[in-house]
Amino acid sequence: MTSTRKLRHGGHARPKRRLGAAGPPKGSAATGLLPDLRRVLEAHVVASPLVVSAGPDPACEELWRAALQDEGLAAMRVKLASRVATLVAVPSDLWRDGVRRARALALKHAAARSGRRVIVVPEGVLRREPRLGNAVLMAQAARASISAEDRIAVMAALAEEPGMVLGDLIQLVRHEPDRVAAVLSLARSGVADVDRRKPIGPLSAVWLRASDV
Repeated sequence: MTSTRKLRHGGHARPKRRLGAAGPPKGSAATGLLPDLRRVLEAHVVASPLVVSAGPDPACEELWRAALQDEGLAAMRVKLASRVATLVAVPSDLWRDGVRRARALALKHAAARSGRRVIVVPEGVLRREPRLGNAVLMAQAARASISAEDRIAVMAALAEEPGMVLGDLIQLVRHEPDRVAAVLSLARSGVADVDRRKPIGPLSAVWLRASDV
């Protein structure tokens, strides 16, 4: 019978997977699930546990679109734990154009001089895999809930055995229809974290954040 602690193959326990020192591996082909740059940016924002709240920034977006002559860029105002910033997602063709890229950076520096923090994010960074696919999955999980009983069960298991795989943890969820989303909602809320260097799946390692251990 499969243990609720480790996935077994051929009767042998699969070793726990943990984050290593290596950076993210090369991504797969783009999913194409979110063709619109605004929706791509929104997925990353919603998926991030660092973002407290977020919303559109129409004034910044209008200014940048006019200055750069590009209707494809998108801007969002995000509130982090200690600061507020505007994220500006710029299309790849704009970023590859040396003249317009220089204008974008000049706009960023001008905003900084006026006391506004602007972070420019190239489209290629947002669409890179597995980053985009994982962001889409985490954004979906942000809408999920987890009961108090299931939350404590998952946290207790991770406290006892850091690095348990997602496929084992979902077996502990008893009261939610989407058990994967329930577990991932803990990562979205900052209680836990999941290995995102590869596409999130049943063998993805999960652990409690340091403040919750």
